[in-house]
Amino acid sequence: MSLFLGLVGFAGVIVFVIMAGVALFKKKGNAKRYFMYAGISFVLFVLGLSVQDTEEPVPVATEVIEEEPKAETEENEKKAEEEAKAAEEKAAAEKAKEEKAKAEAEKKAAEEMKQAEAEQAKKDAAEKAEAEKALDAEGISKEEFAQIENGMTYEEVVAIIGVEGEILSEVGEKGTQFYTIMYMWDGETGLGANANAMFQGNKLNAKSQFGLE
Repeated sequence: MSLFLGLVGFAGVIVFVIMAGVALFKKKGNAKRYFMYAGISFVLFVLGLSVQDTEEPVPVATEVIEEEPKAETEENEKKAEEEAKAAEEKAAAEKAKEEKAKAEAEKKAAEEMKQAEAEQAKKDAAEKAEAEKALDAEGISKEEFAQIENGMTYEEVVAIIGVEGEILSEVGEKGTQFYTIMYMWDGETGLGANANAMFQGNKLNAKSQFGLE
């Protein structure tokens, strides 16, 4: 408002001074009145300047208002960065935890598989040993040979030995009284150990052995 009064007063001074000059030049009687108006305008001009000088400057509240949102924005950005960093650290920790659990599970599975393979190998070895032992036992021992007596049938002899004999020779017609057949059994132990038994009419009438223990 004070600036407006000053401008109006200044413009009035110029206008009325010019008009007063023109009136003097033309020798009109209203020149005095124009000078009076110019003086009033000058007073307004001076008042406008003085009022403007005495007015208090506009407080810097605008800067504060502008700086406050800026500070708040920086704080929010900082907070967002911290939250993002915390989220990344949490995700990294969870990933590391998952990888550790996966590695432990794989290690445990490998150990279990290794243990299962070892147990299976042990079982296979035991079965193989049993099979070899059983294979070695499929023969005749000296004690079993001693239990065989003349007059026994082939079936009775097999029941004592536990395994069928190998046919070495046959003479005569099967089923007749003079049908003769010879069997051989390998010994349970001893290299080349064996026993022979001759049956006539399905009755044992001779036996022999070599190297039985």
